[in-house]
Amino acid sequence: MNAITYETRRESYRKVLRSLGNRQSQVFTNLMIHQHGATASELAKDMHSFGHFLTSDRNNVHPRLNELVELGLVRILGKRECKVTHKTVAVYHAVPVAVDVALEELFNE
Repeated sequence: MNAITYETRRESYRKVLRSLGNRQSQVFTNLMIHQHGATASELAKDMHSFGHFLTSDRNNVHPRLNELVELGLVRILGKRECKVTHKTVAVYHAVPVAVDVALEELFNE
């Protein structure tokens, strides 16, 4: 990838990250911690334990995950058994370039 394309892509991610709503930002930030991805239920459980939600219901995060997938910040890696529900479900992963840009934004503020 040439330098112009690379920088254009990073600027696009930067704009999208800056436009996220509070819950979208929380879900994306918490998903960044999971290097190998997480299921909606696993993420909801973690966020509940951090005090973001009153319950660990997956419906707290699933709509935001769908939005983040549509924005191109999160992708579905595949399926595996969820550590919470023990069902085979989708695994979500933060897009590496978006994570890099998010960390740059965090440390440049």
